[in-house]
Amino acid sequence: MAKSKINDKVFDMVKSSDEEINLKQDKIDKHIQKARNIRKEYGKGRPNLDKEGNIVNYSTHKMQTEIGEALIELGVVGPERGKWYSFPTLFPHKTKRDRWVDYGGGQDKKYEGRGSDLAGAYLQALSRDEVFEFDEDKESAIKFGEGSWKSEE
Repeated sequence: MAKSKINDKVFDMVKSSDEEINLKQDKIDKHIQKARNIRKEYGKGRPNLDKEGNIVNYSTHKMQTEIGEALIELGVVGPERGKWYSFPTLFPHKTKRDRWVDYGGGQDKKYEGRGSDLAGAYLQALSRDEVFEFDEDKESAIKFGEGSWKSEE
């Protein structure tokens, strides 16, 4: 009898853990879908140039990942301590479709580089509903910021 109660408790713990993992994965899957879709209307994105000015690839997001404390230290109101956030630092210009605004340390004046302005990037992302919250899941947040959300195409 005691053994059955222990097995039931273990089963409940495993079931609860599996449900938490599934909820976490569902949230990450939703973040991935959203990140893939938010810049579709802007084509390839902003060209990234080498030192000679040749296009080497394109960017549409340039994600950054920070813990709430780091954002709070920058003077941002809203993030919670202990939670992880990923957000883009590169945004399409609001009125000029061929222009991009880079809050992560832009590369030249045509693309309106703002230097490294993480608070500005976070606030811009927040205003566009492009902040991805990962609660205390540092590993998933960092992977997301490094590009795990990108499609393999």
